[in-house]
Amino acid sequence: MDFVQWLGLALFLGAIIAIIFEHHLLVPKAATSLVLAFVLWTMRTLSSSEDTEHEVMEAGAEVTGIFLFLFSAMLLVEVLRHYKFFDLIRRWLYSKGFRDRKQFVAICFISFFLSAILDNLTTTLIMINVAMRFFEGRNRIIAAAGIVVAANAGGAFSPIGDVTTIMLWVAGKFTATEIILNTFLPSLVSFAVTIFFLARLIKGNSVDSTEEIEIYLSRSEKVVIAMSLGCFALPLVATMLDLPPFLGLMGGLGVVWLTVEQLKGHTNHETHLQVDIEVLLKEVEYASLAFFAGILLSVDALNALGVLQQSADLLLGDDPSNGRIAATMVGLGWLSAVVDNVPLTALAIDAIPTENSGLWSLLAFTVGTGGSHLIVGSAAGVVAMSKVKELTSIAYIKHATIPVFFGYVAGVGVWGVQQLIV
Repeated sequence: MDFVQWLGLALFLGAIIAIIFEHHLLVPKAATSLVLAFVLWTMRTLSSSEDTEHEVMEAGAEVTGIFLFLFSAMLLVEVLRHYKFFDLIRRWLYSKGFRDRKQFVAICFISFFLSAILDNLTTTLIMINVAMRFFEGRNRIIAAAGIVVAANAGGAFSPIGDVTTIMLWVAGKFTATEIILNTFLPSLVSFAVTIFFLARLIKGNSVDSTEEIEIYLSRSEKVVIAMSLGCFALPLVATMLDLPPFLGLMGGLGVVWLTVEQLKGHTNHETHLQVDIEVLLKEVEYASLAFFAGILLSVDALNALGVLQQSADLLLGDDPSNGRIAATMVGLGWLSAVVDNVPLTALAIDAIPTENSGLWSLLAFTVGTGGSHLIVGSAAGVVAMSKVKELTSIAYIKHATIPVFFGYVAGVGVWGVQQLIV
């Protein structure tokens, strides 16, 4: 690599370190990623004698698709939250009267499947709030850890369950059917093995779960909830029509928005319908969207500089075997415990030379679940740590890291067996 390539790589790695320690440096990771993108693309323009505008525009179009998808998904989640959909889940759990381990397992299973529909970050936020009503002390630490594991594993097998699977899906590395068929069993096994070990640590001192929760929803409010949930199936419909996934989700969001406005005009009493969707826009995590945009643009700049191709040649050789690529993807999963999985996935998309959907599904699994090895290894873990004061990095390592390791290895093994059978 020449000087410019080495400098670009050094700046990227330095920015990643700054992002990892953002709380110590008091520098927002979104700001870091945006500055990095600008600097790297400026380097690309100044170091090239060619017109690079088309490269920037192409990169921007790809990032815009992911940005619009995530924005639409986040706003739909806020609609569901406002209309008390998640309170209905909590009431259902209370009505079952589960205690101790059964309650823990039930909450984790809900988190696993809910994360496949929503994102792992939102699922963690919701289910942590539920779990804190049932657990205290050491049990609360284990419950929070279990939710993080479940949310990460559930998001890994769904094309819309995690940012990294969305990135790979939008990039055309696999179809929605392929990611589900290739990674559902590995994700389920990884989740089940980890939760089996964590559940054994739960002791019988749960908080009393006899509280009654009264929730009344009008027929119109139920319609809005049903429509919002149905929107998450529209990206699949869009792909069948050869349209980008984000267009389906945006269309669904628009229909829900119009429906809410029309229903408000025909409602004479005070309900949740009285809120304006514009108010819910304030709850969308725009900082997270800016971070993703900056990182993706930065990786595209590295690719334009030729850094990714040089790195791939060094790591994989001129003609890597599927086995070598698979081993690399497993290693990236462990690396995602200390490096954000978004830049890792973005790097892999441009650097790994394979069209094998099974291998790309393995990457979705590894970077999606690998971050669970450490509490700071995933956005879900960081959110859980901020909500549960007892859940420190040391506490998580003590209770969850080894069970996660066993689950991760088991999931990779299941993926390997599937490939042999198919």
